[in-house]
Amino acid sequence: MGTKELRMEFESLRIEFDNLIPQECGNCGSIKDTVLHHIVPLSNGGTNTITNIARLCSNCHAKAHGNSSLVKLSLQSVARKRERGEWAGGTPPFGYRIERGNIVINTEEAEWVRLIYKWRFIDGMTMSQIADILNFIAIPPQRNGKKWVHNTVRKILRNEMYFGEYKTKYGNHGKCFPNILPESFRDIVTKFNERHVCKTMLRVFSNKIITYSDAPVDYGIGA
Repeated sequence: MGTKELRMEFESLRIEFDNLIPQECGNCGSIKDTVLHHIVPLSNGGTNTITNIARLCSNCHAKAHGNSSLVKLSLQSVARKRERGEWAGGTPPFGYRIERGNIVINTEEAEWVRLIYKWRFIDGMTMSQIADILNFIAIPPQRNGKKWVHNTVRKILRNEMYFGEYKTKYGNHGKCFPNILPESFRDIVTKFNERHVCKTMLRVFSNKIITYSDAPVDYGIGA
């Protein structure tokens, strides 16, 4: 696999790496303006494995690349995009695509996003059941060739971007992108989640056996 193909593979795995790798800089511990960094560069035989990926802040990343001014300028550009609520790079969520540098709706994938939300929040299907259906129909998740699993579906169901909201670890940037789901669907999601939490609590309490004694209890406080 050539460097270009490896970079494309990395972009398809970026979200997964971002969730798995600690959020602070692996060198100095900073949590400001961090990026994912290949320890051994792809151009030098590095691979897209988690053992070759580290998170570095902008300063440590620049030092790792020989204190390159180009690296610093690139990171500053990414930071400004985040502040403006613009897409800062990487693979967009399932249901979107990049067109001339802008986020636009992928019409075919967007239909599947709407179905996933319907199956979960209206039909009450589990995330594993939804994943099984998508695998049976052979719908590719996130265009990386992997199978749908519980966590893949959960990420979609928790992504506010489908309502047009852009949220990152740097804050809520508001409505920045075209929404796939209508705003009215928020109420359906909220009510479903409230019912789900109540059912979970009832299930926890029903599994606990609580016994009471008629004998006085000595709390060690004294008279």
